[in-house]
Amino acid sequence: MQALTILFNAPGAEIPVNYQHGVQSMLYEFARPADASGERWHDGGASYGKRRFKLFVFSMLRGNFKLADRRLRFESTIQLDVRSVDDEFIDALANALYPNRTANLLGAELRVASVTRSAPVIDADLVTILARSPIVARQTLNDGRSRFFTPQDPEFAPYVDGNFRRKYASFTNTTPDSGITLAPLNVTARNKVVTRFKDVYITGWKGQYALSGRPEYLNFLLYSGLGSSNSAGFGYFDVMETNASE
Repeated sequence: MQALTILFNAPGAEIPVNYQHGVQSMLYEFARPADASGERWHDGGASYGKRRFKLFVFSMLRGNFKLADRRLRFESTIQLDVRSVDDEFIDALANALYPNRTANLLGAELRVASVTRSAPVIDADLVTILARSPIVARQTLNDGRSRFFTPQDPEFAPYVDGNFRRKYASFTNTTPDSGITLAPLNVTARNKVVTRFKDVYITGWKGQYALSGRPEYLNFLLYSGLGSSNSAGFGYFDVMETNASE
């Protein structure tokens, strides 16, 4: 399990507010040299029944920008953080992201300034987290539409727990001995985020939460993401405070 912090030079870059699919495609393109078939990262992943999990997650774009006409105009640099439980995926990205390499993100030219590899660890069974990208919990209805749960809905926490159990089992081929609990601490209407990914609108929630479970499981979530659609840039979080449960 590893993380990359990628810093791009991008003075004046203008990027649409719904950029997640563009970032996902850019990451796949970076990893392609280590993927002879061109399909391993895009079509692969860990299987659980009919589901397939990519088991990586990335942050929202960070930097100083101005918003106008639903576009972000960055002043100088853009930071993107990527985490994965699959070390080979991180290795592929790190090997491809050499200094001054250019990339096109939805029409904006980005130039790699630096890449930093790290491996943060959670050593407590209770942490306060900040959702840096929206956490998505949803149910597919009989007519094919999605119902998105809010953090206050009784279905929200069980969904996140069930999603964790499926992802963990898909990667380790073992069933977790226990689950995880996610409870909102400071989540308001301002934390609601609606994103268009391709032609689908996805509703998720940022904010502060209490996350508890075995440290092994919390670390797995740190590198794979909370909730659904992680490889689309949802469910990325940082630890704000650690606590030992009584």
